[in-house]
Amino acid sequence: MWWWESRSVVWKEDSGTVAIEEGEGDRDLPREIAGAESTSTTDALSEEDCEFVDQELLHLHFAMSLHILNKLTPGNFDLLKGQLLDVGITRADILKGVISLIFDKAALEPTFCPMYAQLCSYLNEKLPPFPSTDEPGGEEITFEHVLLNTCDEAYEVLEKLKEEFMQMTAPEQESERKDKKKLILSRALGNKMLMEEFIVQVNCVRACLLVWSYCSMISSIMH
Repeated sequence: MWWWESRSVVWKEDSGTVAIEEGEGDRDLPREIAGAESTSTTDALSEEDCEFVDQELLHLHFAMSLHILNKLTPGNFDLLKGQLLDVGITRADILKGVISLIFDKAALEPTFCPMYAQLCSYLNEKLPPFPSTDEPGGEEITFEHVLLNTCDEAYEVLEKLKEEFMQMTAPEQESERKDKKKLILSRALGNKMLMEEFIVQVNCVRACLLVWSYCSMISSIMH
């Protein structure tokens, strides 16, 4: 349940509905979470309500996806991998959010990078491309494209952290310098391993270039 001002949105598993709880009464929206679109709400809802419900459904999507990822292990992989599709990755914004969750999990759990790369390969194969959100007729949004963009963005963030790290030369900054070095190396190694494993699953030149970039970053930090 998520709260917004005096209202809350609740997903009701027994009836397959979303309810806006507001004061004394509830208004049920017969909307399946797997195919929810903000334009499919009932005419009785205001534009503000539609936007609110759409955002809360996104939260539900991500919460359910994270719940599945937290339970995922090599032993139950085949059982749970399809559940991410069942959650309903039906739009580009949902796709981007789910990929961010997978990417963060892989970066923080490098031991399981082969499993997360296998999951990425599975979703890359199963999910269709989505229409461009920038302009009509623009380039379609694919799983692989979003994953590599996410890795690019993470690299840029680590580059900024590396610059800060390199500028920490004062003796009193030694403790902070060690912590930042540990953070950079941990994230860079996790990201590199995910891309390496993804290359095994999907032959991708851009992923190879990202691996090379991360290797360079790790080498510069270590020396």
